[in-house]
Amino acid sequence: MDKDFKGQDSKMRACEFITEEVIKLGSKSKSAARKWVEKITNMFPENPLNPNANYMQIGDAIVQFELEIMWDNIVELKWIQATPMRTGAGSIALKKLQELAKQDGIILELTPWGNKQSSEEDLIKFYKKHGFQDTDIDRMSWKP
Repeated sequence: MDKDFKGQDSKMRACEFITEEVIKLGSKSKSAARKWVEKITNMFPENPLNPNANYMQIGDAIVQFELEIMWDNIVELKWIQATPMRTGAGSIALKKLQELAKQDGIILELTPWGNKQSSEEDLIKFYKKHGFQDTDIDRMSWKP
């Protein structure tokens, strides 16, 4: 006979088993976002220098971006960068992602962060111009 944690004899009977339903967190809840990200990664080539990123060719410019599944119908645009900058290619690519997100009811979220070429304030203005709104500290969201 086995001992329980108090050192007393313990028995387990078949009638004492509790059947529990397995809850898979994130499986159904991420299905819309997962399908959308798969759709986008199939539409746009993988960046050969960064397998987590994809890119769009817009005229002579290349726009690279990375997406991450967040929850339910929410996808994070981790970063987007046009090369060369300030040609309008970034705006065109962002609008294309928004059109595709709208088709599938996907919310896009991002955290603007500045770098040597663009300040955080400039990026916030850029994203607001494209319909993104502040959600909380350092986050912005676009809803179809």
